Amino acid sequence: MRRISGLDLNGWQDLAARDWEPEDPDERLPNPTIVDGGIGGVAVRQTSEEWIGGPQAALAPHGRGNGWGLLGAGDRRVAIAEVFDGIVAGRSQVNSEAYAAATKALSRGAQDVILTVPDHQAFDEAAQGRILSLLRRDRRAYRLLWRPVALFLDALERREISRDADGARFRFLIHSAAGLEVQTLRLRKDSEHRGHVAPERDGYGHLTIPRLGLQELKERAHRVVLEANPLLADGRCEQSTLDLELLFGRAEPGDTRILRHNNGNWFEVVAPDIAPSMLLTQVDLERVSEMDAGGGPITASFLITPLAERLAAPLAAVLEEPFGRLRRLDWQATARGALYAGRLIERGLPHYFDRLTPIRLAVLRNDRPDFEDLVGSDATLPANREYVSPPYRDLKWLRGKTEVDFYVLKGDTEVRHWQANLESAPPRDIPVELRLRQTPGQSWAKLSLTSPEWEPLQRNPISLDWATLTPIGSSPAEVLEQLRTPPPTIPERIVELPSDEFWTGSIRIEGILNAIQKMRSAGGISPGRLSALLRRSMRSPETGARLWPIGTDGTLPTTLSSFQVADFLSVLDDLDASIQRSLSRGIATDKDLLRCLTWTFTLCPEATQRVLVEALEADLQGTSYPLVRGHSRTVLTQGAARTVTGIAYLRRVLAVLASRRVNNDTLSAFAMILSRRNEAPQALTGALVDKILELVSQELINLASQLSFRSKFKNALLALAGLFRYREVDPYALLAGRDPLAQTLRTHLDEIDTLLHRNKQSVRLFKETSQLIDRLQELLDGRGDPNILLLIEDFAADDEQGEDREALV
Repeated sequence: MRRISGLDLNGWQDLAARDWEPEDPDERLPNPTIVDGGIGGVAVRQTSEEWIGGPQAALAPHGRGNGWGLLGAGDRRVAIAEVFDGIVAGRSQVNSEAYAAATKALSRGAQDVILTVPDHQAFDEAAQGRILSLLRRDRRAYRLLWRPVALFLDALERREISRDADGARFRFLIHSAAGLEVQTLRLRKDSEHRGHVAPERDGYGHLTIPRLGLQELKERAHRVVLEANPLLADGRCEQSTLDLELLFGRAEPGDTRILRHNNGNWFEVVAPDIAPSMLLTQVDLERVSEMDAGGGPITASFLITPLAERLAAPLAAVLEEPFGRLRRLDWQATARGALYAGRLIERGLPHYFDRLTPIRLAVLRNDRPDFEDLVGSDATLPANREYVSPPYRDLKWLRGKTEVDFYVLKGDTEVRHWQANLESAPPRDIPVELRLRQTPGQSWAKLSLTSPEWEPLQRNPISLDWATLTPIGSSPAEVLEQLRTPPPTIPERIVELPSDEFWTGSIRIEGILNAIQKMRSAGGISPGRLSALLRRSMRSPETGARLWPIGTDGTLPTTLSSFQVADFLSVLDDLDASIQRSLSRGIATDKDLLRCLTWTFTLCPEATQRVLVEALEADLQGTSYPLVRGHSRTVLTQGAARTVTGIAYLRRVLAVLASRRVNNDTLSAFAMILSRRNEAPQALTGALVDKILELVSQELINLASQLSFRSKFKNALLALAGLFRYREVDPYALLAGRDPLAQTLRTHLDEIDTLLHRNKQSVRLFKETSQLIDRLQELLDGRGDPNILLLIEDFAADDEQGEDREALV
């Protein structure tokens, strides 16, 4: 019989359980014996620099503080709870030897030690690895066991849980420093061992109710002790444990303790009466009662707490409401359950079952990265039995590469990065196989990489131990986004700026400010004359960029004074008011009024923008609208394309354009909106993109068939390139490898390119046209020049046309 010790080393009230006697280790005791490690577990550093833990350390004067001289120096005594938290968090300055010393002290004489640990996300496999690495120096067999599993095994042994309740779910609440550790386990029959049952675990539990954690309650109790014993407050004596003794029922109100003062004398402290309401405040209890425990139907809930009965009872009573069917287990249950687990392991029986933690690998599928399951199973396995996955074969190591990056996802949130390296690169693309080995519960995983076709990788497979990797800071979604290569190009929109020369005037240009003043002197603003002034444009001699009196974003020159800006805006408001008066009387508006306002681009008043949208919709539907009468469709269409702003209005205009016959007005409007409006990508929808793409690409092939590469062709190119701005909304839109319509566009562009080369002698600007077609094809592949809209706009700049005069019908 192996000497097994079940150990619950929590730092608050440490216990060990054994069923053998040190004097006669071969004799099996009928019931476990409990070894009490004391409350507020500590370890002390002796003058020999060795650490001692357990009851011996609790009684030692080392590190007790003032009153004990150098021997009482604070760095000689550390709290086990704090040391354990530091090891779990990976803090390098922690005295980890102190934890090992406490473990040895409570498990003295044992050959195997089953050590219980918390079951929540903070105690991941890295923390487990640190604990086991520390304890391996002891050269004994150590196993870690989840505390809820130990409690389940003890409840089974004591028939608190029926062995016939197959599939029933039980919740465990463990009082800890930071709150309540909550975990739910299921009873499962063992199909391989007749009559055997064990708990089944499915992922981590969680922490809740931090305000009722033992650390918080200790601080509240300490304040009460200080109020009753002011001498403790000045820190001139050894440390008192009266707060913990009262919390855990080791002292009663009125009990006295003798402490050493720093002057060498001894003095007495008295235990005060701590009412439950002082620790478990009404506010805390109300918050607990309002909790939603969730998690589906539960057969029973179990609570363990080290608190004295007069404190544990009200806590259990208030937890009954959210958790329901609550029973109490004694604090020794965890240590006993760990011993029972050790005996099951000794007999070759599963002490619990656990689900494999999903492990996924980032792979490319149809040019889209995704995390693909390496486990391929959601089965539960006996704890500590290794799972070996079938080989994952759908991978390649590319020719010429000596390193490959892998991103592995554990569970739903934790991503780790693995870079596999070779001394020499393969001469060709080679298939590789990835195999996973995983231990459930601890979630440790090992990956191995080999190749069936390349001898160097067969001879020396690349292995990875999961514990050597640390989680990266990025979420799974962010990692997948980073792996989308190359990131598709998004064209930069065209922004044409204002020039103050149009306003102040020059030898060659009449200034708008002076013209407005003259018009007022002559009797009022002439919309026709002002329209003509606003429609002018010129090319910058320095950059070649086109300039307007008002920028295409509705901007005015910064050289205008605030008074001049306000005066001009008042002119626009007057013109807008005239349009609204005409509409209210149901009569057609002066076409110069409308043309004037539409050449102010997005500076056009919102009321006129609205009626432009409504007029276009009325025209499409064939219904009467006052603004439509007397105006050409060209004025309305191109005017709306220049002026309308805002996602809602733009979407309505685009919907009208996509429902009309394609002509130069439609192409010009598409080009203006998609290449210049800032909100255009957000105004588009997937359906609109598909419709516009189909219309414009078909028109492009028609124009190329007619060898018409002038204004319409340029506007069609601008409209198509502008559609790629939809990638601001859907980053991977219009990629030929995944979008059938984008692939159709590629086919059309190939046809146009063939036509160009067949007729290059007769095509004006053949080279420039062919280059633009090539750049559009690059956009379809996700590459290309982000300045393509400007390149198209500058194409055949001297071929620009004025407004068409097609009449409305």
